[in-house]
Amino acid sequence: MTVDEMRAILDRDAELIENEEFDKLMNVYTDDAIMVLPRQIIQGKKALKEAYMRVAQYFDHTLKLRHGNMKILETEDTILVLDQTFVESDKINEERRATYVYRKINGEWLCAIDNSYGTTLLDE
Repeated sequence: MTVDEMRAILDRDAELIENEEFDKLMNVYTDDAIMVLPRQIIQGKKALKEAYMRVAQYFDHTLKLRHGNMKILETEDTILVLDQTFVESDKINEERRATYVYRKINGEWLCAIDNSYGTTLLDE
């Protein structure tokens, strides 16, 4: 997997989030995927979809995501993505150092761990 290929995946996912196409978004996750939020871990597609709906509402449906520098660590069927993510909305404008884990399942890269907060969670 190249950085450009991963950037295309993350850009596709960001577009689904921004357009609030949450049913389609769930297709990019493993069945047991987790999403990390401050003081909370969400697991499973149903819970992830509900969390995304709450996130969209929290950001007044104005959330935009952009990706900057990126590093990829890859084994045969697992990728760790270190990503500079820019989160923009009417409420915030911030840079995050996100971490994502993707697993290759049936030839397709699916997100298993979605941690847009990265290591800043260690500060809690």
